[in-house]
Amino acid sequence: MRPIYFCLIAICLFGCSKSPSSFSEQEIEMKVLKPEENPRAKLSEMFEGIQYKLIDLPDSVYIGKVDKFLVNDQNMILGDFYQSAQVMVLDAEGNYKVSIKHLGGGPGEYIEINDVSLNPENNTIDILSPNKIIRFDMEGRFIEEFFLPLRVYKFLSLGENEFLFYVPSNMAKELVDDQFSDYSLLKWNLEEITPIFEDRVNNDNIPFFAERDVLKVVDGEILFSMTFCDTIYSLKDLEYKKAFALDFGNKKYPLEDFEKYGVDNILNDPAYRENYAYHRPNIHYDGRRLVTSYRYEGVKKTMIYDQLKDTIYAGVFFENDIDLGLPYLAIKGLYNNKIFTLHQPEEFLNHFNGLSDRNQKVDDNFLRIVDDISEQTAIVMGVYNLK
Repeated sequence: MRPIYFCLIAICLFGCSKSPSSFSEQEIEMKVLKPEENPRAKLSEMFEGIQYKLIDLPDSVYIGKVDKFLVNDQNMILGDFYQSAQVMVLDAEGNYKVSIKHLGGGPGEYIEINDVSLNPENNTIDILSPNKIIRFDMEGRFIEEFFLPLRVYKFLSLGENEFLFYVPSNMAKELVDDQFSDYSLLKWNLEEITPIFEDRVNNDNIPFFAERDVLKVVDGEILFSMTFCDTIYSLKDLEYKKAFALDFGNKKYPLEDFEKYGVDNILNDPAYRENYAYHRPNIHYDGRRLVTSYRYEGVKKTMIYDQLKDTIYAGVFFENDIDLGLPYLAIKGLYNNKIFTLHQPEEFLNHFNGLSDRNQKVDDNFLRIVDDISEQTAIVMGVYNLK
């Protein structure tokens, strides 16, 4: 199924209750994507091949769930915000270099991690904590820190001392300055705050969900969305020019029901949730391909949209006709024509144990990496080479 394409003068927002008035007179390029109209895809339709890397860690180093994965030509960054409260640096081959873990209230220390970003100008690691941004080099050495002028949930480092902030509309009101309460995106250059994007979801009854990959920047193009908002917005040079809208048809989540029936009643009712679909952003982008996730009838699904081919691949599972490995994509990154997935070793071992005895004896990339898993292996990385 090919996406529907059209342009809007007054933009129509899917799954959001309020339009950004500051952009209402601009011509917006809108692509409507219908992921549920596509059959289950084969991995060979998207990828040329799959390689695997074992991330082995020293005995003294532990990492829990990876909440953020960043990659450039020299390094990979793994952020575990909630379990071990650290940012780990690997080299380009996935070998362990250093962990940044400085809990406390002093210089170069944080009480918790909200987000992490790679600074494109000086190749540093910028860590967002509740009250400041802390900068480290790729060897884990503290450089400097900037105290925040307001409470921020997620961010991007746009330049040496320029940042883009995401402030959710359903963040506690006492944490947000009144003059910025109508905006989701704000730019800060250490001297002044500039509102960038006006809020769309202005409903106190919509629940707050922990977000991870809701902001991405590639060559000056920023993609942004949030849970329950079916539109992914694209800003070029901080101007709103394009959008991708997920169309779930009559399965679209009725946001007004949160107020009508109550948040707890809806979230604790699986039968209700299985009737609907909503966007649960896991945004990755390389200028050509867009990746995100959504919930459909109670099940998490992955969508990959190839703009060049104008084709959508979506589903819970994909037919793995490349190797004997996993039939799903736990996507954490998209860079340099590669998709990156991260897995616990147990995922690979359990999948291997489910194969038939005959398949376990085949010469295969997946089987070879399973043989190499050791007690030092913390993560298995999949590297999927895109066509």
